[in-house]
Amino acid sequence: MPRINRSCRTRHDEVAIIASGALGIAIFALMAALTTGGRLIPLDRLAPEWLWDHISPSWVLLVIRLVTYTGSALWLFILGVLTTLIAIRLGQLRRAGLLWIAFLGSSALNQALKLAFVRPRPPVAGWLTHASGWSFPSGHAMNAVVFYGMLAYLMGTGWSRGRTAVWFTWAATWAGAVGLSRVYLGVHHASDVIAGWAAGLAYLCVIILIIRHRMLFG
Repeated sequence: MPRINRSCRTRHDEVAIIASGALGIAIFALMAALTTGGRLIPLDRLAPEWLWDHISPSWVLLVIRLVTYTGSALWLFILGVLTTLIAIRLGQLRRAGLLWIAFLGSSALNQALKLAFVRPRPPVAGWLTHASGWSFPSGHAMNAVVFYGMLAYLMGTGWSRGRTAVWFTWAATWAGAVGLSRVYLGVHHASDVIAGWAAGLAYLCVIILIIRHRMLFG
């Protein structure tokens, strides 16, 4: 019975991963279709106004800038190096390698998507931090989902489902905060961020499925 239950659980997990990946692809495709030609969706106008109205103290700006930095390529690279050093110490270098594969692949895919859609960023006059490059999809949002999501998966592997759920909840919350910070700082439209989250989710699910099928990790 335990083996049957474990097998059923594995199948259910994979169905959930596939469904999540498909949802990510669908949401990304929707955002891409709605914003073709530089069009804005209503949320692109409403989201920054709501955030500015409800989060206004001056000290909050510093916190939001710190949050947005945790989704930057530089910070994720530094965190990746620190994670690798810890993994070497624990004899888990292969897991660190998987984290790098996920992060570097996400970064490359994000740049390819930006070049494919070449969507301009919001007007510079509204920026509260520095930004460069094209806008769609948000690289901070996408890379945060992939990096923190993969870190959560690797940290939760071999532990109880409850502990794994805690790690994924943390990753989702942090990636969500990073994405919202980009809208608040005026350097991305809400649709850019939603597309970044969605693309990151789809890519992360693909990587996890590959790992689960022991093509890279087992």
